[in-house]
Amino acid sequence: MTRITLDVDNAHLSTLLLFLKTLNYIEVKKVEQDAVSEQDEREKLNKLNALAGAWSDDRTAEQIIAEIEEARVFNRSIEVL
Repeated sequence: MTRITLDVDNAHLSTLLLFLKTLNYIEVKKVEQDAVSEQDEREKLNKLNALAGAWSDDRTAEQIIAEIEEARVFNRSIEVL
């Protein structure tokens, strides 16, 4: 394995370290913004679903349809109010 030796004075080293810290700060901020953006998108989707009357259910569409059909009452008598 070949070793590489670099001669760097304090000014260059300080500049390099500052640059690396800046890159790390930028990356951290980007990750934070992505997390906030993802949360905002989920909140917008939840609001849209609430507006449209959507709900979450573990049943399939076929199971829901079958339940509705089973709950139907076929009665031709009309109640007098």
